[in-house]
Amino acid sequence: MKLQNLVLKMACCISVLFYSINISYALRYTAVDLIEKMGWNYEQNKGYFPAAINDRNMVVFTGPDGKYHRATYDQSSGELKNSKSLSCLHIYDINNHGVATGEIGHNTDREAFIWNPDDSENPIKYLGIINNSGYRRSVGYHINDNGTVVGMSTYKAWIYSYSGAFIYENGSMELLPSIRGTKNYSAQSINNKGDAVGSMNSPEPILWTKNSDSPIYLKKVLSDGMTYLSNTFAKDINDNRKIIGIGTIGSTTYGCVWENYSSNPTLLNAFGTESTIVDALNNSGVIVGHAKNTKGKYTAFVSIPGEGTFDLNEISDIDSSLWLYNVFDINNLGWIVASARRYSNNTVHPILLIPDTPTSPVPEPPTALLLILGFLAFLSFKVINFAVSTELHTRE
Repeated sequence: MKLQNLVLKMACCISVLFYSINISYALRYTAVDLIEKMGWNYEQNKGYFPAAINDRNMVVFTGPDGKYHRATYDQSSGELKNSKSLSCLHIYDINNHGVATGEIGHNTDREAFIWNPDDSENPIKYLGIINNSGYRRSVGYHINDNGTVVGMSTYKAWIYSYSGAFIYENGSMELLPSIRGTKNYSAQSINNKGDAVGSMNSPEPILWTKNSDSPIYLKKVLSDGMTYLSNTFAKDINDNRKIIGIGTIGSTTYGCVWENYSSNPTLLNAFGTESTIVDALNNSGVIVGHAKNTKGKYTAFVSIPGEGTFDLNEISDIDSSLWLYNVFDINNLGWIVASARRYSNNTVHPILLIPDTPTSPVPEPPTALLLILGFLAFLSFKVINFAVSTELHTRE
């Protein structure tokens, strides 16, 4: 009996040690306030927001001057460098060449555009409208590294006006094909292989593959074959054709993950509540979004395959007076852009979250701790072996 108790105690100690190492080193992010890095001050009841980040650590965000700014964060110096600015309505994405897309204009005349601050002669390229539908609007939601843009444009068919998904490439904007004559639909994201995702109709999640004549409906039934999603959108696709979106079952909104275009969706419920919104993913399959926590407060999260889902407030060094409540983008290095609110003066801060390691948001435990763990395991083995020998000798 004494031997059994000893073995149990040693096993518990090793388990606790493993757990403590996992908690201490599984995820850690450094928070960088982009407005403060630019040397600006916050005004009461004002909000500034991030928009996107690329793999060169170029971030796009709004500032007190009402403009969008593109700047590169230099981790070695802790400075934002090469800042360029533009007055426009919205910027939604930036590719790895530093080219951004969004919408520009005012009121009933709003147009998708490409902004390349490094092009001194023609930094802005207007993408146009499909055709004149009275109310003129187009918006670029996503741009890949080939410079291809997808989004939404108004267009006129016969005497009616609609909003359709467009693709802009090789200097030309065209409507993406719809399914069964659907008139209103939108494209949200395109990967570097030319595959795009979006939604149409009621809504239904759809995928356009490169050079395909018609889009593909993504499955809305879970793997049990009986549970169906409603109000389902596809929001982002990575270069491995992993797709994320949102869908509803009853009164609960879930994050949805399609491992490929033919798979059944799996559900992501970040904190076990009635609302989880996924916003972006990278090529490692890491997903970021925002969800209600158990106290009913919207909270920014990161979900890592094989690791779990984590509250970004708990795994970053964000100032205790700020609350990370929304996420906009993640790059392939695991860097995240999010927004945080300071409730004391109702200001919203654009925050850059940098993981402890440059290539993965899940750093390995330090070598020294692994050696200590190995030594303790060896010591435990020797203690147990000694106890066994002693007990056997006593019995003899």
